[in-house]
Amino acid sequence: MSKLNLVKLDCTSHTDMVHAVEFGTNQEIYTFGDDGIINQFSYTGNLLGEITKLSETFVTDCHRAPQRRIPTSITNKTQASIDDTLAIACTDGTFRLLTPKRFSKKTCHSGAVLCVRWSWDGSQLATSGEDGHLMILTKSGESLKVAKTESPIFALSWGASDDQIAYCFGNRIAIRLLNVSRKQNVWHAHSGIILTLDWCPSNGIIATGGEDRTYRLWTKEGLNLYTSRVFPYPITSIAWAPDGETFVVGSFNTIVLCDKFGWEKHLFHEDTGSIECLRWSSNGMRVAAGGCNSTLLIVDIPPKPVRWENYVVSQETHGHLNVRDVALDTTETIDLNLHHRDPNSIPSIQHMCVNAGHLVVVTQNQILSFEMPNVNANPPTSIGLPAPLIVLCVLAPNHFVIVSSSQAGLLCTVFSYDGKTISEINIGSYVSNTSSITKATVTTNHTFLAFIEGSDGKVVRIFSVQSGKQHGQPLRVDGGAAEISLSQKGKQSMLAIVDKSHSLELYAVRVGERMKVSSVVDSIKWHTTTDQLAVIMENALSVIVYPFGVFVDATSITKFRHVYPLQLSSNPLQLGGIGSAMGSGAAQATANMHVSENVSIEHFYGNMVFYCRASDGVTQCVGTKPYGKMLHEAAENGRWEEATRLCRYTNDKTLWHSYGAMSLEAKELNSAALAYSSLEDVEKVKYISHIKDTPTPEGKSAALLVFRRKPDEAEKVYLSAGLKREAVKLNVRLFRWERALEIAKEAEGESGGESQVNLLEYCVGLRKRYLGMTHKKEEDLEEYQAYTDLEVDLMSIKNQIKEEKAQKKKAIRKARAAQKEKRKVEED
Repeated sequence: MSKLNLVKLDCTSHTDMVHAVEFGTNQEIYTFGDDGIINQFSYTGNLLGEITKLSETFVTDCHRAPQRRIPTSITNKTQASIDDTLAIACTDGTFRLLTPKRFSKKTCHSGAVLCVRWSWDGSQLATSGEDGHLMILTKSGESLKVAKTESPIFALSWGASDDQIAYCFGNRIAIRLLNVSRKQNVWHAHSGIILTLDWCPSNGIIATGGEDRTYRLWTKEGLNLYTSRVFPYPITSIAWAPDGETFVVGSFNTIVLCDKFGWEKHLFHEDTGSIECLRWSSNGMRVAAGGCNSTLLIVDIPPKPVRWENYVVSQETHGHLNVRDVALDTTETIDLNLHHRDPNSIPSIQHMCVNAGHLVVVTQNQILSFEMPNVNANPPTSIGLPAPLIVLCVLAPNHFVIVSSSQAGLLCTVFSYDGKTISEINIGSYVSNTSSITKATVTTNHTFLAFIEGSDGKVVRIFSVQSGKQHGQPLRVDGGAAEISLSQKGKQSMLAIVDKSHSLELYAVRVGERMKVSSVVDSIKWHTTTDQLAVIMENALSVIVYPFGVFVDATSITKFRHVYPLQLSSNPLQLGGIGSAMGSGAAQATANMHVSENVSIEHFYGNMVFYCRASDGVTQCVGTKPYGKMLHEAAENGRWEEATRLCRYTNDKTLWHSYGAMSLEAKELNSAALAYSSLEDVEKVKYISHIKDTPTPEGKSAALLVFRRKPDEAEKVYLSAGLKREAVKLNVRLFRWERALEIAKEAEGESGGESQVNLLEYCVGLRKRYLGMTHKKEEDLEEYQAYTDLEVDLMSIKNQIKEEKAQKKKAIRKARAAQKEKRKVEED
């Protein structure tokens, strides 16, 4: 187990234990000791000086008010000064507000205030105390008591939507809903007193630690996701990273970095005493900790190793990256110091991403773009930061997106890999909380950028990468979107949406269609070079070979997928001996929950799918069939004969279904007919033959739209091409008799294109034939009652139609022959 990187260990600035630490807007660090002194440190760990001193009370906790304003530099401070609004909890029952202009206090509890937290929008302040009260101070200054317990509330945390609060008392956790009069959810969580709690807004997981010397992960419903080993000492502090991918745990002389599943990844030991408080920097690069022996500890968090194809990029030592080819077992080292703009400082990595043959590294003052795999063959492209705080970096095949926090709010800047700025998209008016910006909520491909708006996830917006303008109307997601992902390559850009109830929807961005395809989904990932989608569903891995097929063929998604078993434990999660003490609802749900319900796909490239198991935190690999990738490549390059041979060789129904849908989308009717005949789907083969016999290109386009269950669009095509008889017949076949009569009336007195057929008589004749076949009388539709006495010779009309079709086909063949002869003469 590797260690975290020590940046600063200060034991001299305070003479007593450090009870609270907090990062400021400029990434400076405020420390609060039992000696009453409030000190300020620079981002690099240098002591700037004393802010003030509290002589009449002791500080127990501190939290900075959220601010959208981000300064232009994080390194220009040389002396102590405050640029923030800090809420400070004190032992005399008050909390203090420390601002650049004043220092005020307000009494809120009869005992010590143990925890204080601003809501994510900064409009409310929650406090908990020794008296067991949970209080909220609104923006108007009104103080509200929202909960009362029989024991002290040591910790609290706001939910993502600012309308619910999680807090702990004794060995129980409670979630209080603020805007609805519903009973709060309470459950037994530990066998001892709970000392610390943090609720991650991005993944919705609650992390707790207590005197039973374990830390645990929970859902808001009270389901136990993970229980740690028993540590030598109680867990005194816990804090989630801004991106929700990791969290840190503090104990006696110990800091542990864990992944989002709870598994320990890095361990750090230092003589600090019990870690009383932990805080992350806004960019997720560093953690500040306060110890009981007057220690301030600042540690650098190493970036998570990233993978692309056979290459794994990781940071082994500070300022150096290793690029390892796992297939050839070779390693190449990148020395970031050679490319660092500031020679007096060591480069600290904010973000590291690799995709599509490029490695992008974001440090504290620049962006470096390397070409993979020979990263040292050419100098990297160096780009200046759009803003000091980089929230997210996402890579696409032709560009990458940097989400930064600036004075104007959140800004998405799209760069090409050679350093040119393609566009800028200001998303600050849609997303105000940086904690909701993660890789699950922001996605991009070669054409579009999509993100989830707000914390409730009920709106998804899509923007064009090139123009920076919004594409189409916002998408409404009733259940709230939890994860979105855009397909990386292909003519049809598809957006996969997983809502908070784990249902999967597909949205075809270019054509503006959406369809729900599954109701139980744990994780999704698009293939890096083809439009294949890997999905964890029903405790198995499903690879959907051609997801767009559900829009073409309007059939079940199961027709287009291959299913692979996963190596998952089937043992239910154990609660470390407290299962019997839990509330009945939570205990029953937890007993029925299996670890296979929390598996995430990390990579999908080539014929390999990598997924991480929640049962042990280990990344596993599944080899998939190569035929889906081969079929996509053949169809994309127009090699239909090769695709046919591939499907015949495998005789795989999934490939045949995918091939048929691909052929229809490309209007390769012969290939489509071959695919459905191999599937013995007689009705579809007949209809494709009907499409092939349609003489006009407009008629073929409309017939294909009917095949895709789009009759309204097909009707528009017919009417715009003057094919009113076909429009009437379409509505008759769909039993839309009123619409058919409406079109016939509009055409009364004029010819239906080149046809001499009276469409009114044709429509009424078809209606009378239908009534005769069903032995009914004209009583249902008033529109047709006026034509009950109209005599119609339907057989004569049909013969006239056949004759017109024959003449039209003959004219088309004659025109094609003349065109062919003309081309031959021109070639000679």
